[in-house]
Amino acid sequence: MRHSFGPKSRRSARAVSKASVALQYTPFCNSNALVYASGTMPRKPFPDSVEISVLTKCKRRCALCFGINNDDTEKRGQLVHVDRDGENIDEDNAAFLCLPHHELYDSTSRQARGYMPGELKRHQETLLAYALTLKNEPNVPMSGIKPTVGLDLYDRRLLIYKAARQFVRDVSENLRPELKLILKFAADTDEALFLFDPGLAEYLETLFKKALRLDTVGLLRERMQTDAGEAENFVALIQEETGLAVWFAEQPQEIRARFAPFLRLA
Repeated sequence: MRHSFGPKSRRSARAVSKASVALQYTPFCNSNALVYASGTMPRKPFPDSVEISVLTKCKRRCALCFGINNDDTEKRGQLVHVDRDGENIDEDNAAFLCLPHHELYDSTSRQARGYMPGELKRHQETLLAYALTLKNEPNVPMSGIKPTVGLDLYDRRLLIYKAARQFVRDVSENLRPELKLILKFAADTDEALFLFDPGLAEYLETLFKKALRLDTVGLLRERMQTDAGEAENFVALIQEETGLAVWFAEQPQEIRARFAPFLRLA
């Protein structure tokens, strides 16, 4: 039995067809939400207070760029819901990602293992620890520093010297320093800029950064051992880890040489 459609019916059919296309392909977006008219639940935008706090702490560095590529440059990006629950807008569920990593994190693929929430969370913790060292402190010239120092200044410098030596021992012991240990070293040496010249302060910061990288490399190595798609990068990662291990093994003598000019008593 054939059905006939009049002009009104044909217009209705075209309208339904256009509506279907719109439902399938038309997104409505704001800065933190991507909503499809096909019925996908919208993601709640993070409150301004959360955005400001996260962006200030990470200084617009992408957690995955830093953790995976050791890239600490400022990026254009957005906040992502770490647990992929669009209803959870707590600050501890927010992470800043560059636009490419944001897209990758929210996408799914049958061919490759995507980034996991726990993985992103760990990289973000490492990034935030590093971001604490990005201070806008002026370089204080120390050209007029006296070759000898008083007992009080000596004691304060000696504490930092001992902290650096112990830190290198702890890192070299198992080559997988815990984030808690790295942050403690940063706190113990925070006054170095005011007690030494900029060169030594920068050296202590280098110790901190390389320890962070060593921790991240260990995390990436664990991922590669369980993800066949990452096997091609495994050798390069092992080489980087070996290089860091050798570097830390050389630091006890380097520390002694760098601190010696500052530890001469009057």
